[in-house]
Amino acid sequence: MVVGLTFTLQKLKIMTEKLSKPGEFLGTNEVHLGLTTRCNLACPFCARTTEKNRWFGKGNIDLDITHYKSFIALSKIETILLCGNYGDPIFYPHLFELLEYAKLHDIIIKMHTNGSGHNITWWKKLAEILTKKDRIFFSIDGIESNFTTYRIGAKWDKILENINIINTVTNHPRLVWKYILFKYNEDTILDAVNIAKNLGMDSVMLQRPWVPKNKEGIEHLPGMSNYKQKDWMPSFNPKEFIINNKLISNNIYKLEEDALYIKVSS
Repeated sequence: MVVGLTFTLQKLKIMTEKLSKPGEFLGTNEVHLGLTTRCNLACPFCARTTEKNRWFGKGNIDLDITHYKSFIALSKIETILLCGNYGDPIFYPHLFELLEYAKLHDIIIKMHTNGSGHNITWWKKLAEILTKKDRIFFSIDGIESNFTTYRIGAKWDKILENINIINTVTNHPRLVWKYILFKYNEDTILDAVNIAKNLGMDSVMLQRPWVPKNKEGIEHLPGMSNYKQKDWMPSFNPKEFIINNKLISNNIYKLEEDALYIKVSS
């Protein structure tokens, strides 16, 4: 069972009240925690980019770590997903404290990030806190020549530097290249797979895009003005998955409703 618990200020009071009734959370094995509204990118379809009247205003908010620690202490969760609807978890000021507390409770961490922030010392410390049971998903929707079409403001060299420093740490977390499929990047999937392999990453995750109903921001993405996913999206049937006329089904190890995973490590 996966429970999405993306905390916002409006929900904190409700969640705090529920924390006094831990039985309501017993049996949950994975939760999604939203930590911060901070991010250094301007992705076209992100809520923090498209919402004109954001609930947190023009500034940024970091949620109180004491609530998260109380929740972890009272719950029997096995996995924490750190993805964020409005911000990137790497910019949460108390991230290391939260992760260390979670690891004391033997909780698995799955963290999604654009990977374009902080220095190598910060990333090395992150890798030292986490273990091989954990995963870091680097959101890179394309290759150097095109990925900033969506990840506006991201830094290619910085991301690769951070991935490389993680790999220098013994027992480092598994690294996943998260590649959201758009018309503009459908021809560079195999390039990304090869780069991920050379970087020593574990796998490449190909994911279907979420497009706002009003398609606001769609003009930033080449080939998306007449968006019809079925017209260009590669088949998500492992037996028929073909990229650039190459069948790669033998490398697919996991299939989800909106994503599949390609193994790239040996």
